[in-house]
Amino acid sequence: MSTNDAPFKHNPTRKHNALTTTEAQLRAFAQVLPDLAMVIDEDGRCIDILNPGSPLLYKEAEQVRGLLLHEVFSKPQADSFLTVIKKSVNTDDPQVLEYSLEMATGPRWFEARVAPIPAETGNKSMVMWLARDITERKKVEQALQESQFYFENLDRISKAMSQASDTDDMLFRVVQEILTIFQVDRAWFAYPCDPNSPTWNIPIEATVPEYPGLFALKAEMPGDHSTARAFELALSSKDPLVFVSTAIMKELESGALEMLAEGPSSTFKVVEFEELSETLSRFDIKSQIAIAIQPKVGKPWLLGVHQCAYFRRWSENEVKLFREIAERVTDCLTNFVLFRQLEKDLVERKRSETRATKLLEQNRTLTQRLFRIQEEERRYISQELHDEFGQLLTAINLHAQTIYRKCDGSAAGIKESAHIVTEGTAAVIQSIRNMIRELRPVSLDLLGLKVTLEELIRQTQSQHSELNVELNFSGGCDDFGEHINIMLYRVIQEAITNVIKHAKAQHLTIELIETTDSETGKSVRLIIHDDGIGIDADKVKQGMGLTGMRERVLASGGKIYISSLENSGLLIDASIPV
Repeated sequence: MSTNDAPFKHNPTRKHNALTTTEAQLRAFAQVLPDLAMVIDEDGRCIDILNPGSPLLYKEAEQVRGLLLHEVFSKPQADSFLTVIKKSVNTDDPQVLEYSLEMATGPRWFEARVAPIPAETGNKSMVMWLARDITERKKVEQALQESQFYFENLDRISKAMSQASDTDDMLFRVVQEILTIFQVDRAWFAYPCDPNSPTWNIPIEATVPEYPGLFALKAEMPGDHSTARAFELALSSKDPLVFVSTAIMKELESGALEMLAEGPSSTFKVVEFEELSETLSRFDIKSQIAIAIQPKVGKPWLLGVHQCAYFRRWSENEVKLFREIAERVTDCLTNFVLFRQLEKDLVERKRSETRATKLLEQNRTLTQRLFRIQEEERRYISQELHDEFGQLLTAINLHAQTIYRKCDGSAAGIKESAHIVTEGTAAVIQSIRNMIRELRPVSLDLLGLKVTLEELIRQTQSQHSELNVELNFSGGCDDFGEHINIMLYRVIQEAITNVIKHAKAQHLTIELIETTDSETGKSVRLIIHDDGIGIDADKVKQGMGLTGMRERVLASGGKIYISSLENSGLLIDASIPV
């Protein structure tokens, strides 16, 4: 060994200084750690706390340092800590454990990492205990677990309901699932949940073999004061009720039993019920929770569960799930009852539909006949106007012209009167021609639909130059027959009149499209669109002109779609089988 090494080996002061420096550095390091750092020997005695000011300390540093774990913590917790310490020392490997403590600020969760410290000869082995607060992480994990428990079991209930064939089957499947989900001893439905009912029973129940229930009696139970009160309380509460006897309530208040849930509960109500003591004892009920099922149709039910083997501590998440199950059962019961009612009404509804179909066919037949009679009347009137009044007025006009020509200068008054008669009869003749055209266009019978519509558009343009009308044809559009021709003409005529009177439009497009389908045969589609101000939805349904169009198309076995938005014009789209 060199002379330089000798002083270091044989100088205890230097060695002590080095150890002191190392310990000081370790303490300085521990002060900035987010963890609680402690040194504990293999017997579970706290040798030192490296950061005594840590907020993670369970008690004050002087109440922990130098004491055994069993002097600080409860025996079960101290035993678990000591087991981990010994395992770390014996295996010479770090260990990890999680534990919870009731701190001054409330319950907190910790994760401890325990690592062995090599012992000097003759000394006890020790471990470094680093504890970190993981409360927030545990809360997130617990929330995820509760969410998974909630949704997975709701899914189980939904599947059970969907597989049911009737009401009884659905309710029996539900209580079987509840028995498994909540690990209770008895799940049941009471009916009716009616304070005024003289009797009630348990028609649906699932139990474990050790605790048979009321269903095994297969009997109606007489209504009494306690039952009526329980039903009344359940019906008046939206939340589940936990019924407890006075004796159990005293045990809860004295601390002999744990509270019903962690802290004040917002998901259920605790009801003290002295009258239930005998019933609870008779059926070995330690804990009972129930909620009213009130479908929209029929009498209410009561859904309940019993814990018989021990006093049950209900968590908020369990009660939330129980309440949601009750809501789904309520909806399902309503649906089943309504479905049965619908089945009863189905035959009558089919009869009504058959009658309505026949009436609709009769109505369309009558409407077609009405339009046909109307067109025949118009044709008759137009012929009468043309044949009778037209010829008579033409004769008067000719006589007036003859008188006008034969009068000389001495009969100026007569000549003037003849001129007035001539102009008057010409005006009347033109009015009659217009009336005839409106009543029944002669060209429709002689020249066909296309020529008649083109003539209608020319007359419209000549009288209303401010409106640009575009008429387009696709296909033959002529061989539709008299009934379809006059129907299309009237719809287009009414549409033009509406646009001129109300739309304030500048452009009107009319399209006639003839199509042929191998299955439906020949049909014609009529599309009319303007760029006017449009009308609101109520007027689309109520307007007389539009109603007339709709009736004509429907009477012909067609379909019509009329839509309008404000300032976007009116669209009429009709399809008529030929």
